Amino acid sequence: RIWDTSGNEHAQLKGNKGSVWRVSYSPDGKTLATSGFDGTARIWDTSGRQIAQLKGHKGSVWSVSYSPDGKTLVTSGEDGTARIWDTSGKELAQLKGHQGSVWSVSYGPDGKTLATSGEDGTTRIWDTSGRQIAQYDGQGYVNSDWTTIATINPSPTDPKNQIVTLHPLTVSPTALLDRACQKLKYYILQSPELENDRKRCGFEN
Repeated sequence: RIWDTSGNEHAQLKGNKGSVWRVSYSPDGKTLATSGFDGTARIWDTSGRQIAQLKGHKGSVWSVSYSPDGKTLVTSGEDGTARIWDTSGKELAQLKGHQGSVWSVSYGPDGKTLATSGEDGTTRIWDTSGRQIAQYDGQGYVNSDWTTIATINPSPTDPKNQIVTLHPLTVSPTALLDRACQKLKYYILQSPELENDRKRCGFEN
């Protein structure tokens, strides 16, 4: 359901059969995606009208997230895969490697990398072709600018307690440049003297 901040309901998104596990707004706020128990993810407009259905997972779809540019989505599921889709519902790639459910998946800020965390106690970094780039032991959480990943593991001396470990997240020079371009986009576009930087960042038509 969609609500305003005073608690008034504006729309209902009806169609998933069973529990809805996750909902995510597109970057422009014009559409939403849901993932559910029925093995589907669905895309909706803000009036509650279904636009597309993403079908392919076997079992529950635990997580769904838009790419930073809103052109693709990624889902993760009980079948041990994460999958990348376009907004019409066409599957573009599969991320295979986890042994067991993939609980969560999200895009990096450059839109070219993804992170998954699974039932098998690993966190993995991928590119958008489905190639695994890195793997960490433990349930993982990446910070907002993707410079650090925190993983959680049972203490070897006391399994009832958990140890949180921080790891620097290795990124390529290209990814660092993309990140800098996006953070400085407004300044670069508004400054005539930065014509070369606009080209380097791909902001030229």
